[in-house]
Amino acid sequence: MRNCFRLGPLVMAVAALLAVNDEARAGVARSVARGAERAAVRAVRPVVAPVARKAVFRSPGRAAARRGATPAVRAAILDRARDARTPVSLLRRPRLVFRYSDDAGVRRAITRGLPARTHFTARGGPGRPLGGQAARERLGLARTPSWRISTVLPRSTPVRFNKVLGGNRAGVGEISLARRLPASSIRRAVPLVKPRSPLGARLLEGLRKKGAD
Repeated sequence: MRNCFRLGPLVMAVAALLAVNDEARAGVARSVARGAERAAVRAVRPVVAPVARKAVFRSPGRAAARRGATPAVRAAILDRARDARTPVSLLRRPRLVFRYSDDAGVRRAITRGLPARTHFTARGGPGRPLGGQAARERLGLARTPSWRISTVLPRSTPVRFNKVLGGNRAGVGEISLARRLPASSIRRAVPLVKPRSPLGARLLEGLRKKGAD
């Protein structure tokens, strides 16, 4: 009987040690499993990511190719598909940006405002505007612009940040609107060339009367 009392604490200690060892072994197994899962993700990610990116653009790009679209139009189609997957950010402070457009685009902007998905340069600043052909090549535009519109995007405007597709320079930034902006956001419209169409001449005369040129 005396030996039983002596062995009791020892048996309880061994049982507790075994329980702890079982729990530790289970924890080690869970850690190994998590490590293996992370390693598998790291191994697959370099292969999956490019395939996923190609899948985003493959269908719009093929559709444009089937329609015989020009490179600039194909770039615009791919740009829209990419914008749809780009997360929206809110501007932390007002930002001056430029938009290069033709006569009809300027008239729509002045009379109706700037709709969602309108594209701008990443930033605006001092200096002469690009020429029409230079702006078309750098920004990958489908048509040669005849105007540069200066616009102030208010603070907290929802926008998408991306890089220009189809331009002749890599890494040129662009901003697109996630919601409509009123025409009051337009600060100035500068003609890149002397207006050759009646619409362009009327726009220029109207801007001069308003003091917006």
